[in-house]
Amino acid sequence: MYVTYINLNNFNEKSLVMCGICCTIDKTPRTALNELLNNDLISLEGLDKINETELGSKLIPTECYEVIKTYTKDKDQSRIFGMNPGNLKKLNELALIKSSMWLGYTELKVHILPHTFDPNIDKTIEVFSNEWVPYSGIKFVFVNALPADIIIQLNGNGIHSSQIGTDSINFSSKNQPTMNLGIGGQTLQEFIRRPIIHEFGHALGCMHEHQSPAGNIQWNEAVVIRTLKLQGWDEDKVRHNILNKLSNTTITNSAFDAKSIMIYPIPEDFTTNRFSVGWNTELSDQDKAFMKLAYSV
Repeated sequence: MYVTYINLNNFNEKSLVMCGICCTIDKTPRTALNELLNNDLISLEGLDKINETELGSKLIPTECYEVIKTYTKDKDQSRIFGMNPGNLKKLNELALIKSSMWLGYTELKVHILPHTFDPNIDKTIEVFSNEWVPYSGIKFVFVNALPADIIIQLNGNGIHSSQIGTDSINFSSKNQPTMNLGIGGQTLQEFIRRPIIHEFGHALGCMHEHQSPAGNIQWNEAVVIRTLKLQGWDEDKVRHNILNKLSNTTITNSAFDAKSIMIYPIPEDFTTNRFSVGWNTELSDQDKAFMKLAYSV
């Protein structure tokens, strides 16, 4: 997991800056697929269980099912990796989804570490985070003590971050924070609402929409790199987290969604064709559809 931060202190509507948190999964499709084969697809029962879900039925076509079925009998991975490239891509996509989604969960326990900010902010986090429930089928249950699946640390510096999906377990199992929300000093509702929904989207397994392989953002790379350098980012970090597209085998919406809660605000001067994205504060129709697909709701 690669996590970096951008400060929101100087944000304003007129000089929109690339802001928020950037998280990307460095797990390769091959690694994720091996995990899938050695766990969920180790038996015909496991294969059928996945294939019966909405997600599985879309990503395991008939001919792909037959190859996997043969693999479960002889454990010959050459059958999998010799599969039709299109089917292998779908299987990689399924593997990457399962590597980060909380499949099989109906609720996740959330604990907010003690803080000195307005105590009413805890309830606000609970309300906004659960806007995902109708689409993921997973309720966030806020608890007053550890252990918890998601552990939130609040700050007043406008710094937000989250582990992606089940990567949170690597930290929450040690009672370490899995999410940072920099809303402690905020008073504007939109600057509180958006980070909460956005970071809980990451916590459910969502990636950043501006890096979607389905997108075609014409970045003015020199301007992006120069601007973010002033905020402490080196070029490698900018390319890794903003300019580089995610792999075609990384799960994203099938079509680019400029209205997604998971996209950064993009000012006009960051692109060569003056394309821009505003400060999205609501779940888009595609956000909802993607989550329903990923969690078979």
